[in-house]
Amino acid sequence: MKEKKIADIVTADIRTASIFKRHGIDFCCGGGKILSDVCKDKKLKVSKITNEIEKLNSNSKEKNYDKMSINALINHIIKTHHKYVKETIPTIKDFAKKVSKVHGKNYPETNLIYHLFLRLSDELLDHMKKEEEILFPKIKILLDKTYSKSVFFSYGTISNPIKMMEMEHESAGKILKEIAELSNNYIPPPSACNTYRALYNSLKEFQDDLHIHIHLENNILFPKAMKFDD
Repeated sequence: MKEKKIADIVTADIRTASIFKRHGIDFCCGGGKILSDVCKDKKLKVSKITNEIEKLNSNSKEKNYDKMSINALINHIIKTHHKYVKETIPTIKDFAKKVSKVHGKNYPETNLIYHLFLRLSDELLDHMKKEEEILFPKIKILLDKTYSKSVFFSYGTISNPIKMMEMEHESAGKILKEIAELSNNYIPPPSACNTYRALYNSLKEFQDDLHIHIHLENNILFPKAMKFDD
């Protein structure tokens, strides 16, 4: 297991994502790295990580997304993760604006967090629109063996728009990493009010969901779709 890619481990059992998250190991955008190499870089005992993974109860595995059909996976991503992002953004924006306004003078990082989240939300909404209106329908067309590539893919192969989406995932990940650092990994100061605490709790939940969201696309959906280019 220690010589496997992190993304492959999470793909086989999505529950392992919580283990990697707990140890600060990136499994979505950085999922292509080998577990033993990452542990060496982070000065972690690879045996500790593999033991935790092996202790997971194999009788209660969560849904294996790798075995889902492309159509089912796309529908799951839209109905679960895209829906969550769209519904959650307005609330977090409101929290961030209030905290920045009230606490920005004493805690200037809250001003940066507010503006970073505004940028992130704009990027994600535009990104998801491109996926839902352009990329995902094109991937579904690929399932029809009778289609003509020349008609549907004036931009070349399906790999081209996928690479663009992956770059946008990387950008979103960098913004979230900056927010996490500014917020001390979403730990509010002792004197924080309820809204302040709600903001950090919401941001952490948002980050956790986005990591799974990106993993499902980068490491499962996109590789399957790119096989049609062969």
